[in-house]
Amino acid sequence: MKTISQTALKRANRWKLATLVGLFLFTVLVVVAVDNLLVSSLIAFVIAYSLSPAVSYLERNGISRSVATTIAFTVTGAVLALTGYWLFPYLGETLYRLQADSPRFILGVGQFISELEAGLHSMAGPLSGFDLTEKVQGQMTTWTANFFAHIPDYVRTFVTVMLLAPFLAFFMVKDGRNMVRGVFNLVPNHVFEPVLSLQHQINFQIGQFVRARILESLIVGFVTAAGLLLISFPYAVLL
Repeated sequence: MKTISQTALKRANRWKLATLVGLFLFTVLVVVAVDNLLVSSLIAFVIAYSLSPAVSYLERNGISRSVATTIAFTVTGAVLALTGYWLFPYLGETLYRLQADSPRFILGVGQFISELEAGLHSMAGPLSGFDLTEKVQGQMTTWTANFFAHIPDYVRTFVTVMLLAPFLAFFMVKDGRNMVRGVFNLVPNHVFEPVLSLQHQINFQIGQFVRARILESLIVGFVTAAGLLLISFPYAVLL
């Protein structure tokens, strides 16, 4: 009976492991195959890791997980909406001015390269027939034309991602622990505790890393924009 029980336990552990691997591979396949789902999922993870501490704080103060998640997402969404209300018209106007000024910028780059090329021609005879200025100007003109022509596509993709990512993040924060418990039910018993400990450490480290990077990016972006505005540099906020 003992041998039969051990055999049945090993068979059950193998089925659990196979189911877990199959579920992981299926998830990866769906995320990669569906348009914009990979980017949306990555942004959703960032949002979830950013808001989880606030949701956990509200939950510790007696608010249910669902209500705490709704409050955190509503407040964050309102702040972002107010920011976007000011930022998007400004960015639209800035991009329009950048498109109008791009031929002048390309000409300036061409003049700089032309001066550099003149110095190189005096030192390198075999390269004297190579017109670097014309090639660089032509490439930059093509690139800028393609960029501005595809702005509607970029905007459409951005809107799709920004609608899908918060939706995924909401359920990650609200039901993430239940989903993790469901996945851990498929982990073989003999490796359950090490996997649980490893998951806790990875989750903690990733959360700290994501929140630190977001804070760093906000500080660097604000300081850079403020410094460029102080010297009246064009397109300061866009940069």
